[in-house]
Amino acid sequence: SYELKNLCSEVLKEENCLEINNNTLVDRFGNSDGIIQLIQISMMHTLYILRIMYELNIMPLAIQISNICGFFIGKTLQGGRSERNEYLLLHAFNEKNYIVPDKRKHKRGIEREEFAMDMTTATQGDLTQVEGETTTVGANGKRKKAAYA
Repeated sequence: SYELKNLCSEVLKEENCLEINNNTLVDRFGNSDGIIQLIQISMMHTLYILRIMYELNIMPLAIQISNICGFFIGKTLQGGRSERNEYLLLHAFNEKNYIVPDKRKHKRGIEREEFAMDMTTATQGDLTQVEGETTTVGANGKRKKAAYA
């Protein structure tokens, strides 16, 4: 699990990471001491996060990935794993002088085109059989949304 408490125990070997319970959160706003405790806990969580980043060498690795892929560091830190993997593969292909394959269109895009072609032949109020499901078609040739009671 990637919760802060679990990361603290696994990476930092610390078991005393405090968590704020949602039920007690509202009560802590009742007085100034509770708010000060919330601020202190938030600052400790930030410190734990920084220590985890240091232990896992996240910044040097992110900079290295950014240099390889040609990204800005912010995009590397914000981007998903699949995007980084894609650019690392493209870089490796380019390095070995391989021809980079074209991106494939997703199957959903093809289905939408077929659906749009079927809908152009439909008229208002018709029941149309499209890809195994019966739908009601509106005046503009688009599917009507389901009406729930």
